[in-house]
Amino acid sequence: MGSHKNEEKKGEYLMFQCEKIFLEQLEPTTSLEYQWDLVFDDERRVRWKGFYTGPLTLTTEEIAALCLKLLGIDITELQKVASQELQPTPLGKNWPALIMHSQTPDVKSFEQDLLDLMNGPTPLDHTTYAEARSAYFARQQDLAIGRTNPWKTAVELEKINAIEIPGIDYYYLSHALLLLAEEHLISPSLEINQILEFLRSNEYTIVRVYNLEKEMQIFLIWLKRLANLENLSIDTNTPDVAQSWNRKSILYPTVRDALALETILLNHSPRHILEVESRFSLLYKELNLTIPVLPGYTIERSGEDIDSFVQQTIQATRLLKTRYGLERACLKASEAADGARIFAGLDIRDELKIEDLAKDAYQHGDDYLLEAHIEYLQVNVGGQMLKTTPSAHIRWGEVAEGLTLQMTQGTSWKGNIYINEAVGDLFGVSKAHYQIIAETMNDFLCTFQSKNLGLMIAGFDFAIGRIGGVFEDEVLVAAQDPNVSFNGAECLRIFREKVKEHHLWTDDHFYAVTRVIRPTLQGTLPVIRQITDVITDTETYATTIASIPGCWGMIAVANRDPEEVLKKLSSLYDSLIRQNLIT
Repeated sequence: MGSHKNEEKKGEYLMFQCEKIFLEQLEPTTSLEYQWDLVFDDERRVRWKGFYTGPLTLTTEEIAALCLKLLGIDITELQKVASQELQPTPLGKNWPALIMHSQTPDVKSFEQDLLDLMNGPTPLDHTTYAEARSAYFARQQDLAIGRTNPWKTAVELEKINAIEIPGIDYYYLSHALLLLAEEHLISPSLEINQILEFLRSNEYTIVRVYNLEKEMQIFLIWLKRLANLENLSIDTNTPDVAQSWNRKSILYPTVRDALALETILLNHSPRHILEVESRFSLLYKELNLTIPVLPGYTIERSGEDIDSFVQQTIQATRLLKTRYGLERACLKASEAADGARIFAGLDIRDELKIEDLAKDAYQHGDDYLLEAHIEYLQVNVGGQMLKTTPSAHIRWGEVAEGLTLQMTQGTSWKGNIYINEAVGDLFGVSKAHYQIIAETMNDFLCTFQSKNLGLMIAGFDFAIGRIGGVFEDEVLVAAQDPNVSFNGAECLRIFREKVKEHHLWTDDHFYAVTRVIRPTLQGTLPVIRQITDVITDTETYATTIASIPGCWGMIAVANRDPEEVLKKLSSLYDSLIRQNLIT
């Protein structure tokens, strides 16, 4: 029986036990003869159903013990050792890759799936979809590692080299890998030996991971040492970058810092106030970097009791009202991903409502932000209404070409459209705004490089729109969400690379779009791909990147014309609905 600690209401730890329930027939998602019940200390019982992994996770104490056992170092030394032994390598993009993608505990994906299981909506099974879609990234010379049934289906369809590891009861791939490493110390593991053989057979190998969380750092250092390699190249950011900069709170001053500026800011313009406040963000304090942002404040959680956290939140609402004349704001979690735990369009005059939201937010354990609510500009392209939410990216240690425009449903990410400066106006991104975004990304990368910080991959989501208040009808462009890690737009950019590899078009003068789907149980990857790939012709290229039946999937379309690509996507999406393959 496993156990897990999860911070819940009133800041107390709500314990639950994971109880194995044997079935009369195999569980359809895992193909196992059992499921798991989560038995809470308040006697609630929740069936862990519809997931392709189990609900087990390693505790902080167990991870620290494995660090000591596998590496012979205390967990407090891990980041320093990882920075020495794991090397980000921009030149490695053409090397054979060891691909180990899964969600990371750092963005609390297990907690989000658990909350959705208990309260709705239907969980996305974040860890499985990250694992399964990684098969699309693999090439013939690569080796993919995974566990889940959708991942197995994907690697078979892609015809790539793969190793299935045990540990399906554990939610995170990195936890399963750590336990496999521990078992290898006692009895040699066939899977570990196969991975070692791959590393030793390829002098230049790049390890591709979703993120370099502590658990993955431990496993990779152990693997490197076991393979007797001088260093191990990775395609992701260094541990210090991953731990310190992959959160939204780097953009804003803390509430306390902002309050301390009160006398300094008297009788100054709102634009000047925003500039001064931005110099108290973590980005400026640590890196001397300012980027365009909306008015907003960081509400600190670490070491704070619930009353202090709520008080900070109320103080932040009053700062937005008094300094910027705003009436609406957005409350968002600093460390969540995929649009989770975001409350948009809040009336900050209703302090009782804000208090209730703050009390609930406190239970999750990370910092929160209160940011000006923005009304995004909207454009109609190819019959679809799109918000002007562009994103820019760093790939392989360089600023990536073009931008992507996010497609969203509420606050949730639903896909990306590749655009360039030539069609920026069509998508609501003026040449001036396009240049601001491009310069911001270049400044961000150059600053990290000048500080010798290992930045390999990142995405910045921007907003273009109006916030009102003292800014009235002015259109602002601002960075909103730094994803200093692997991000969803990688799927679109890899799709574009594959289009060129298939020699449909060898130049860059084409447009592409990805769309998140919710497959039905009948909507397996082979079935949906039969539909999507059929529409490929001399003008259009389409495919299915991933499909996890009942949970998550992604389709992609490319075309020379930016409007036509959206029309083709819409037609394909409607066709899949009519055939009961997606909902």
